[in-house]
Amino acid sequence: MSALPAKTDKDEAAAAYVALRKELPDTTIRVYTDGSRVGSGDTGANRTLYIGQLKFTDGKGCCGSWRKKGDMEPIAARQGMIPVIRVPLLCTGASSTTV
Repeated sequence: MSALPAKTDKDEAAAAYVALRKELPDTTIRVYTDGSRVGSGDTGANRTLYIGQLKFTDGKGCCGSWRKKGDMEPIAARQGMIPVIRVPLLCTGASSTTV
């Protein structure tokens, strides 16, 4: 697998990441998050889950006005992983349950 270049501009880094991503195995799980605070003081985050090259799910949610900006992305990452945690449990047998 190729390494990302150490020093590049934004466009070069983006192209290098796209090339690297194409080399990942189909079993690779990636969750992308982005959190922000809006003018009203509420915080929220978006999340997108990929398995291999397939966009598996995405979503967004409010995290509340009491949260710090740094709290939102771990919350979104955890929420983004829930389908992955559930899928293997659903596929293990008739007596399996989801968490």
